[in-house]
Amino acid sequence: MAEINKKALNWPIVDYVDGRKVFNDCSSDTNTLNKELSVLECPTELSIIMPTMERPSKTINTLRSLAQSAINAHMPTEVVVMDNSFNPGLHEVLERTLSTDRVLGSIALRYCYDRTLTFPVARNIGIDLASESSQYLASWDSDIYCSPDALEILFDYWKNNPDIDACAPPLATYNSHNTLRPTYESESIGNIEKNQSDRAKLDMPGRLGDEIGCRRDDAILSTMMRGAYLFTRSFAENVSAKHSEKDLFLRDFTVWSNVPTCMTANEMGKNMAYVINRHAIAFHDLSKDGVSMSKDIPLRIEENLKSLTLLFYREIDQVTAHPDNLLSRFNKAAIVSLLKVNEGVAERIVEYLIGVARLIRESESCEDMAEANNLSKLLPDCQRQNPHLRNFINRLTTPSTYKRIKELKSYNTSVSPYELR
Repeated sequence: MAEINKKALNWPIVDYVDGRKVFNDCSSDTNTLNKELSVLECPTELSIIMPTMERPSKTINTLRSLAQSAINAHMPTEVVVMDNSFNPGLHEVLERTLSTDRVLGSIALRYCYDRTLTFPVARNIGIDLASESSQYLASWDSDIYCSPDALEILFDYWKNNPDIDACAPPLATYNSHNTLRPTYESESIGNIEKNQSDRAKLDMPGRLGDEIGCRRDDAILSTMMRGAYLFTRSFAENVSAKHSEKDLFLRDFTVWSNVPTCMTANEMGKNMAYVINRHAIAFHDLSKDGVSMSKDIPLRIEENLKSLTLLFYREIDQVTAHPDNLLSRFNKAAIVSLLKVNEGVAERIVEYLIGVARLIRESESCEDMAEANNLSKLLPDCQRQNPHLRNFINRLTTPSTYKRIKELKSYNTSVSPYELR
């Protein structure tokens, strides 16, 4: 089953409401499935939650890489595939593959289908479905391949560092359209153990830089996990308990859902680490499939602007008191990429989003958000008629969304965003 070609993809999504997709077609949204495709005779120790959408080939490749790594680690592992594709065709692909693939058959596999799910809601449901015997959980994107020794190295590190609550392999990038398979040896990623310049080439923790973490022996303690990371069940339970809806991932962050989760964890004193070992690598496959959550979803710009504004709202006291904070700097870089503007324009847009966040703080009801139109004076002339910058505010004003936003907060205002406590 081939990946969906972006040009041929007819997106039937028209909106996102309360963490669910709303469609403009006539298909029923009651077509759901929750099925165990394979089980293990022994209790599982690790449950990996994997949301996926319209990328069957990448999903199979990711599953096989994780299964091989679990075999090498002698780790009884379960993967919960949360499929929110337009159609449940992945189910048949998985069943056919399981009938002949001994590597894939070495893990327990549960398949759930619901096309209305967004990724944060899918992850929360997947955690609820995970086997109770698993004291370790993972959030793993369906286009990130795992090196054969990654899980063994991660759990060896965890065994020697029990104070760590979440850990991840370094995240590199590769393109399967150009290279048959990623190379996990040092010539492809450099000497990440010793050289910061080589680590800087990685997607994580390199892209945000060592400034959001500090080196400790064989790892970099960090404030941010992304793409593929493991955490203890107690981490999930404790962080979820802080959130108003008692979910680990917040439903209003259709994109960037990992960020507020990690912010809460850091504020609570949870320790998160990237294990720096050239043989424990996760590779993000950048080949185009038309369903990148950050690049290709409908209303993606509005959803990104919404998430950035909610992060500013969550940290509004810190952002106001310290204008050169890391959150504003990173969000400015995100705006440069998202809207294709220069840094000067992006800085003005940051001021605008902070203004919207401040208005939310001062407002008493969603009707007060109508005053956001007056904030357009903060924008440069070239952006005042930008429909994305005007329309995303409507996504903040529905009563249910507004209520959840008002409950969003920092749990330790002495901790600056992205900075280790």
